[in-house]
Amino acid sequence: MKYCICILLIFIIINAGSAYAERVLLKNGQKYEGYILEENEEIIRIQTKYGIAVLNKDQVVSIVDDDALPSKKKMYRYDPYVMGLDKTIDLYKYKSDSEYDDIGSANNNVESSMDSKDSIIGNKDVSGSDIAHYKNQVIYLNQQIKIYKEEINNFETEIAELKEKFKKKEKDFNKKIETLEEEKEKKEKILSTTKFPELKPIEGEQEVEINMEYLKSVKFIISETIDGFFVGAQYKLYSEFISVKPNFDVFFFNANGLNIGKDTVEYKYNRLERGQQELIEKGIPMTIPGSPPLYYYIKLKK
Repeated sequence: MKYCICILLIFIIINAGSAYAERVLLKNGQKYEGYILEENEEIIRIQTKYGIAVLNKDQVVSIVDDDALPSKKKMYRYDPYVMGLDKTIDLYKYKSDSEYDDIGSANNNVESSMDSKDSIIGNKDVSGSDIAHYKNQVIYLNQQIKIYKEEINNFETEIAELKEKFKKKEKDFNKKIETLEEEKEKKEKILSTTKFPELKPIEGEQEVEINMEYLKSVKFIISETIDGFFVGAQYKLYSEFISVKPNFDVFFFNANGLNIGKDTVEYKYNRLERGQQELIEKGIPMTIPGSPPLYYYIKLKK
Protein backbone atom coordinates (compact mmCIF):
# COMPACT_ATOMS: atom_id res chain seq x y z
CA MET A 1 0.00 0.00 0.00
CA LYS A 2 2.80 2.38 0.94
CA TYR A 3 4.61 1.44 -2.30
CA CYS A 4 1.56 2.40 -4.38
CA ILE A 5 1.20 5.70 -2.56
CA CYS A 6 4.87 6.53 -3.26
CA ILE A 7 4.45 5.77 -6.94
CA LEU A 8 1.35 7.94 -7.05
CA LEU A 9 3.17 10.83 -5.35
CA ILE A 10 6.10 10.57 -7.76
CA PHE A 11 3.68 10.62 -10.71
CA ILE A 12 1.92 13.71 -9.31
CA ILE A 13 5.24 15.52 -8.69
CA ILE A 14 6.49 14.76 -12.20
CA ASN A 15 3.29 16.05 -13.78
CA ALA A 16 3.23 19.05 -11.45
CA GLY A 17 6.76 19.92 -12.55
CA SER A 18 5.55 19.96 -16.15
CA ALA A 19 3.93 23.06 -17.54
CA TYR A 20 1.88 23.71 -20.61
CA ALA A 21 3.89 24.72 -23.63
CA GLU A 22 2.55 27.46 -25.91
CA ARG A 23 3.24 28.39 -29.48
CA VAL A 24 2.87 32.07 -30.47
CA LEU A 25 2.44 32.81 -34.17
CA LEU A 26 3.20 36.32 -35.49
CA LYS A 27 1.90 38.08 -38.58
CA ASN A 28 5.30 37.88 -40.23
CA GLY A 29 5.28 34.09 -39.95
CA GLN A 30 7.65 33.82 -37.00
CA LYS A 31 6.84 31.29 -34.28
CA TYR A 32 7.86 31.36 -30.63
CA GLU A 33 7.61 28.21 -28.55
CA GLY A 34 7.87 28.27 -24.80
CA TYR A 35 6.03 29.41 -21.70
CA ILE A 36 4.16 32.68 -21.38
CA LEU A 37 5.41 34.62 -18.35
CA GLU A 38 3.31 37.77 -18.80
CA GLU A 39 0.48 38.84 -21.07
CA ASN A 40 -1.38 42.14 -21.17
CA GLU A 41 -3.03 44.41 -23.74
CA GLU A 42 0.30 45.57 -25.19
CA ILE A 43 2.92 42.80 -24.89
CA ILE A 44 3.52 39.11 -24.36
CA ARG A 45 6.63 37.94 -22.51
CA ILE A 46 7.43 34.36 -23.42
CA GLN A 47 10.23 32.17 -22.06
CA THR A 48 11.84 30.25 -24.92
CA LYS A 49 14.83 27.96 -24.80
CA TYR A 50 16.92 30.88 -26.09
CA GLY A 51 15.80 33.42 -23.53
CA ILE A 52 12.92 35.77 -22.81
CA ALA A 53 11.21 37.30 -25.86
CA VAL A 54 8.96 40.39 -25.63
CA LEU A 55 6.36 40.47 -28.41
CA ASN A 56 3.96 43.24 -29.41
CA LYS A 57 0.40 42.05 -28.90
CA ASP A 58 -0.81 43.66 -32.12
CA GLN A 59 1.64 41.50 -34.12
CA VAL A 60 0.29 38.22 -32.68
CA VAL A 61 -1.97 36.08 -34.88
CA SER A 62 -2.64 33.22 -32.48
CA ILE A 63 -1.59 31.58 -29.22
CA VAL A 64 -2.12 27.83 -28.90
CA ASP A 65 -1.20 25.19 -26.36
CA ASP A 66 1.06 22.70 -28.08
CA ASP A 67 1.21 19.27 -26.49
CA ALA A 68 3.89 18.30 -29.00
CA LEU A 69 6.30 20.79 -27.45
CA PRO A 70 8.57 19.40 -24.70
CA SER A 71 7.33 20.06 -21.20
CA LYS A 72 9.33 22.38 -19.06
CA LYS A 73 11.14 19.99 -16.76
CA LYS A 74 13.79 22.22 -15.27
CA MET A 75 14.95 25.72 -16.06
CA TYR A 76 18.48 26.64 -15.11
CA ARG A 77 19.92 30.10 -15.22
CA TYR A 78 23.43 30.33 -16.57
CA ASP A 79 25.83 32.31 -14.44
CA PRO A 80 26.39 35.56 -16.43
CA TYR A 81 29.95 35.87 -15.20
CA VAL A 82 30.73 32.33 -16.43
CA MET A 83 29.14 33.13 -19.79
CA GLY A 84 31.07 36.41 -20.03
CA LEU A 85 27.84 38.45 -20.21
CA ASP A 86 26.61 41.47 -18.37
CA LYS A 87 24.76 40.35 -15.25
CA THR A 88 21.55 42.08 -16.35
CA ILE A 89 21.12 39.58 -19.22
CA ASP A 90 18.82 36.65 -18.47
CA LEU A 91 19.93 33.55 -20.34
CA TYR A 92 17.95 30.35 -19.83
CA LYS A 93 18.19 26.83 -21.16
CA TYR A 94 15.88 23.89 -20.76
CA LYS A 95 17.28 20.51 -19.71
CA SER A 96 15.47 17.24 -19.31
CA ASP A 97 15.43 15.27 -16.07
CA SER A 98 17.71 12.66 -17.55
CA GLU A 99 20.45 15.24 -18.17
CA TYR A 100 20.41 16.99 -14.80
CA ASP A 101 19.40 15.69 -11.44
CA ASP A 102 19.77 18.94 -9.53
CA ILE A 103 20.79 22.58 -9.92
CA GLY A 104 24.31 21.91 -8.78
CA SER A 105 25.01 19.50 -11.64
CA ALA A 106 23.41 21.98 -14.04
CA ASN A 107 25.79 24.74 -13.04
CA ASN A 108 28.74 22.43 -13.37
CA ASN A 109 27.60 21.52 -16.85
CA VAL A 110 27.39 25.21 -17.80
CA GLU A 111 31.05 25.75 -16.95
CA SER A 112 32.15 22.67 -18.85
CA SER A 113 30.02 23.56 -21.86
CA MET A 114 31.93 26.80 -22.47
CA ASP A 115 34.57 24.89 -24.44
CA SER A 116 31.97 22.94 -26.42
CA LYS A 117 30.56 23.76 -29.84
CA ASP A 118 27.09 23.17 -28.41
CA SER A 119 27.39 26.17 -26.03
CA ILE A 120 24.62 28.66 -26.65
CA ILE A 121 26.98 31.62 -26.91
CA GLY A 122 29.89 29.78 -28.49
CA ASN A 123 27.85 28.01 -31.16
CA LYS A 124 28.75 29.40 -34.57
CA ASP A 125 25.98 27.45 -36.36
CA VAL A 126 23.00 29.73 -35.80
CA SER A 127 19.62 28.25 -36.67
CA GLY A 128 16.74 30.02 -38.36
CA SER A 129 14.77 30.24 -35.12
CA ASP A 130 17.81 31.87 -33.45
CA ILE A 131 17.93 34.54 -36.17
CA ALA A 132 14.19 35.14 -35.90
CA HIS A 133 14.49 35.50 -32.13
CA TYR A 134 17.33 38.02 -32.28
CA LYS A 135 15.62 39.94 -35.09
CA ASN A 136 12.56 40.29 -32.91
CA GLN A 137 14.69 41.54 -30.03
CA VAL A 138 16.31 44.11 -32.32
CA ILE A 139 12.88 45.25 -33.54
CA TYR A 140 11.67 45.65 -29.96
CA LEU A 141 14.77 47.62 -28.92
CA ASN A 142 14.47 49.85 -32.01
CA GLN A 143 10.88 50.58 -31.06
CA GLN A 144 11.93 51.53 -27.53
CA ILE A 145 14.71 53.77 -28.89
CA LYS A 146 12.20 55.41 -31.23
CA ILE A 147 9.82 56.09 -28.33
CA TYR A 148 12.57 57.67 -26.22
CA LYS A 149 13.77 59.78 -29.16
CA GLU A 150 10.21 61.01 -29.72
CA GLU A 151 9.97 61.95 -26.03
CA ILE A 152 13.27 63.83 -26.27
CA ASN A 153 12.02 65.66 -29.36
CA ASN A 154 8.81 66.56 -27.53
CA PHE A 155 10.79 67.94 -24.59
CA GLU A 156 13.04 69.92 -26.95
CA THR A 157 9.96 71.35 -28.66
CA GLU A 158 8.48 72.37 -25.31
CA ILE A 159 11.77 73.96 -24.25
CA ALA A 160 11.96 75.90 -27.53
CA GLU A 161 8.37 77.13 -27.07
CA LEU A 162 9.10 78.21 -23.50
CA LYS A 163 12.23 80.06 -24.63
CA GLU A 164 10.23 81.84 -27.32
CA LYS A 165 7.58 82.84 -24.78
CA PHE A 166 10.27 84.08 -22.41
CA LYS A 167 11.89 86.19 -25.15
CA LYS A 168 8.53 87.69 -26.03
CA LYS A 169 7.75 88.48 -22.39
CA GLU A 170 11.21 89.97 -21.90
CA LYS A 171 10.76 92.15 -24.98
CA ASP A 172 7.35 93.34 -23.77
CA PHE A 173 8.69 94.17 -20.30
CA ASN A 174 11.68 96.06 -21.70
CA LYS A 175 9.35 98.06 -23.92
CA LYS A 176 7.14 98.90 -20.95
CA ILE A 177 10.17 99.89 -18.87
CA GLU A 178 11.41 102.14 -21.69
CA THR A 179 8.00 103.79 -21.97
CA LEU A 180 7.80 104.34 -18.21
CA GLU A 181 11.32 105.78 -18.13
CA GLU A 182 10.42 108.28 -20.85
CA GLU A 183 7.21 109.23 -19.06
CA LYS A 184 9.10 109.62 -15.78
CA GLU A 185 11.67 111.87 -17.43
CA LYS A 186 8.95 114.07 -18.89
CA LYS A 187 7.14 114.29 -15.56
CA GLU A 188 10.34 115.19 -13.71
CA LYS A 189 11.16 117.86 -16.26
CA ILE A 190 7.68 119.37 -15.98
CA LEU A 191 7.86 119.19 -12.19
CA SER A 192 11.27 120.83 -12.05
CA THR A 193 10.45 123.64 -14.46
CA THR A 194 7.17 124.25 -12.66
CA LYS A 195 8.70 124.47 -9.17
CA PHE A 196 11.95 126.08 -10.31
CA PRO A 197 11.23 128.12 -13.44
CA GLU A 198 14.68 129.71 -13.43
CA LEU A 199 16.51 126.38 -13.61
CA LYS A 200 18.05 125.42 -16.91
CA PRO A 201 18.69 121.82 -18.00
CA ILE A 202 22.29 120.74 -18.40
CA GLU A 203 22.93 119.88 -22.03
CA GLY A 204 25.70 117.30 -21.95
CA GLU A 205 29.04 118.52 -23.32
CA GLN A 206 27.44 121.30 -25.34
CA GLU A 207 28.41 124.95 -25.13
CA VAL A 208 25.39 127.05 -24.22
CA GLU A 209 25.19 130.81 -24.82
CA ILE A 210 24.32 132.76 -21.69
CA ASN A 211 25.01 136.41 -22.57
CA MET A 212 24.69 137.63 -19.00
CA GLU A 213 26.84 140.80 -19.09
CA TYR A 214 30.43 139.47 -19.15
CA LEU A 215 29.46 135.75 -18.97
CA LYS A 216 28.93 134.75 -22.59
CA SER A 217 28.64 130.94 -22.51
CA VAL A 218 28.97 127.85 -20.32
CA LYS A 219 29.75 124.19 -20.91
CA PHE A 220 29.27 121.33 -18.41
CA ILE A 221 30.70 117.80 -18.64
CA ILE A 222 29.26 115.30 -16.14
CA SER A 223 31.21 112.22 -15.06
CA GLU A 224 30.76 109.62 -12.30
CA THR A 225 33.56 108.55 -9.96
CA ILE A 226 33.79 106.21 -6.98
CA ASP A 227 32.90 109.10 -4.67
CA GLY A 228 29.95 110.30 -6.74
CA PHE A 229 29.22 112.63 -9.63
CA PHE A 230 31.65 115.30 -10.82
CA VAL A 231 31.04 118.30 -13.07
CA GLY A 232 33.72 119.77 -15.30
CA ALA A 233 32.75 123.40 -16.02
CA GLN A 234 33.98 125.84 -18.66
CA TYR A 235 33.04 129.53 -18.44
CA LYS A 236 33.74 131.89 -21.34
CA LEU A 237 34.08 135.51 -20.23
CA TYR A 238 34.19 138.67 -22.41
CA SER A 239 33.76 142.36 -21.66
CA GLU A 240 33.10 144.50 -24.70
CA PHE A 241 32.86 148.06 -23.29
CA ILE A 242 34.31 148.30 -19.79
CA SER A 243 36.68 146.49 -17.48
CA VAL A 244 34.94 144.42 -14.80
CA LYS A 245 35.58 142.15 -11.85
CA PRO A 246 33.68 138.93 -12.60
CA ASN A 247 31.86 137.51 -9.58
CA PHE A 248 29.12 134.87 -9.88
CA ASP A 249 27.83 131.60 -8.37
CA VAL A 250 26.65 128.47 -10.22
CA PHE A 251 24.23 126.10 -8.43
CA PHE A 252 23.56 122.53 -9.52
CA PHE A 253 20.30 120.62 -8.88
CA ASN A 254 19.14 117.00 -9.23
CA ALA A 255 15.88 115.69 -10.72
CA ASN A 256 13.92 116.63 -7.58
CA GLY A 257 15.19 120.21 -7.57
CA LEU A 258 17.54 119.60 -4.66
CA ASN A 259 20.75 121.66 -4.63
CA ILE A 260 23.63 119.15 -4.75
CA GLY A 261 26.58 121.35 -5.75
CA LYS A 262 27.90 124.90 -6.04
CA ASP A 263 30.73 126.72 -7.84
CA THR A 264 31.97 130.28 -7.36
CA VAL A 265 33.96 132.43 -9.79
CA GLU A 266 35.36 135.64 -8.32
CA TYR A 267 38.04 138.08 -9.42
CA LYS A 268 39.32 139.53 -6.19
CA TYR A 269 42.44 141.31 -7.39
CA ASN A 270 42.41 141.08 -11.18
CA ARG A 271 40.01 142.61 -13.66
CA LEU A 272 38.62 141.55 -17.00
CA GLU A 273 39.70 144.39 -19.27
CA ARG A 274 37.62 145.82 -22.07
CA GLY A 275 37.73 143.61 -25.18
CA GLN A 276 39.48 140.86 -23.20
CA GLN A 277 38.28 137.23 -23.54
CA GLU A 278 39.06 134.55 -21.01
CA LEU A 279 38.18 130.84 -20.55
CA ILE A 280 37.91 129.53 -17.00
CA GLU A 281 37.83 125.78 -16.29
CA LYS A 282 36.72 124.39 -12.94
CA GLY A 283 35.96 120.97 -11.38
CA ILE A 284 33.00 120.71 -9.00
CA PRO A 285 32.19 117.56 -6.95
CA MET A 286 28.53 116.89 -6.16
CA THR A 287 27.52 116.40 -2.53
CA ILE A 288 25.02 113.52 -2.87
CA PRO A 289 26.34 110.19 -4.28
CA GLY A 290 24.14 108.50 -6.84
CA SER A 291 22.25 111.69 -7.68
CA PRO A 292 23.38 113.24 -10.98
CA PRO A 293 23.06 116.98 -11.64
CA LEU A 294 20.42 117.73 -14.26
CA TYR A 295 19.82 121.48 -13.86
CA TYR A 296 21.83 124.61 -13.08
CA TYR A 297 21.24 128.21 -12.04
CA ILE A 298 23.66 131.16 -12.41
CA LYS A 299 23.56 134.15 -10.08
CA LEU A 300 25.67 137.22 -10.90
CA LYS A 301 26.96 139.22 -7.96
CA LYS A 302 27.39 142.98 -7.96
